[in-house]
Amino acid sequence: QQQQLLGDSKSVPLIQGGLNDYACGGDIVMEEYLKLDVVQKAFNVQESEYYSVDNAQGFDYTPTEKDLSGFYKHVALETDLAVLVYNGDVDPAITSFATQNWTSHLGLRTSEDWRPWTVDSCRRMGGYVTRYEGQLDFLTIRGAGHMVPTYKPTATFTFLEAWLNKKDYPTYVANCTAPSATFSDFETGVEVPMEAEDTPQERLSTNTNFLRAVG
Repeated sequence: QQQQLLGDSKSVPLIQGGLNDYACGGDIVMEEYLKLDVVQKAFNVQESEYYSVDNAQGFDYTPTEKDLSGFYKHVALETDLAVLVYNGDVDPAITSFATQNWTSHLGLRTSEDWRPWTVDSCRRMGGYVTRYEGQLDFLTIRGAGHMVPTYKPTATFTFLEAWLNKKDYPTYVANCTAPSATFSDFETGVEVPMEAEDTPQERLSTNTNFLRAVG
């Protein structure tokens, strides 16, 4: 399917699916897919050239507010809205550590300490979550880059389904008999166990090594 869609498959790194867990190639194929006439007709859009603005090319982002922390704190404490702040933990652009630092400095009381969450309510790691008063959650997705749903579609479905239905994120069960998940270094084939007992320092070391391997 990838070869049929892209035509010249030699110019496309077929290993892309191994990095982002998306068999068809993720963002590369999505861009070509959205350029198809039949797709644009189905979306009822005028003929146009699709391009991604995530690389900042042709996109002017001008912030109007220097600091939104007060707004988020207002939403958490003075409204009934739930807030989910999530971050891929191997995102080199907006790191999960920067986001974690920001949410932890909002001044909100922690209602549930930092803990692992899973995709299968067993040992298949999805990431980590900290919950604050006022229904504000900070959640990381293990092994995901900047475009989280593209990198980790199954994990994304799991945490969004839980959040939208106001359910707890699936927990890690240490004595579960199901096999624990691993992510593979697609170049060397080395597997790195995704253990829930990782400390933040160990997680930083693991993620740094992973980025070196894939970067």
